[in-house]
Amino acid sequence: MARESKTKYILLGMLAIKNCSGYDIKQMIDVNVGYFWQESNGQIYPTLKKLEECKLIERIEEDRDSTREKKIYTITLEGKRIFQNWVEEDEYILSIRNEFLLKLTFGTNLTVRKNIERLKKYKRGVSEKKTILESMKSRLGLEEQTDQHIYWYIQLDSGILMSQAMSEWCDLSISRLEKLGG
Repeated sequence: MARESKTKYILLGMLAIKNCSGYDIKQMIDVNVGYFWQESNGQIYPTLKKLEECKLIERIEEDRDSTREKKIYTITLEGKRIFQNWVEEDEYILSIRNEFLLKLTFGTNLTVRKNIERLKKYKRGVSEKKTILESMKSRLGLEEQTDQHIYWYIQLDSGILMSQAMSEWCDLSISRLEKLGG
């Protein structure tokens, strides 16, 4: 059985938070959940069109300037119902796709030294991501608190702790490879 795309649900979820354009949705995804979930413009815009055709969202046209029209979308009652049903489902697939881990699985195709260098670089990236997430969490603390903020805190805590764990894993892996490499 093919897995169902979750793109429609994240778009409906973002529109349940506020009315916005496809561009705004992409920015919200990148900023708020981008460390664990990505959607490309190639996924977002066709899905918005399908959601509109299915009457799960409606488009509101607004003038952006004299040359372009900005398409703002809002979620419909049926869209809210579909989204709510999905949120309430207890079934989900625990799946983390990490190309670095996949490549490291085949580490015997590189030298031990090269794998250590890559782990150090990966650790720097993980540390940078952790700093960004901590900054986002700090900025949330300065804004008006809403129920949505609490859930953003929860998922940011997850990212911060996962980053911390991955950093420790990098240290452990480097240590193991240094022993292997003599």
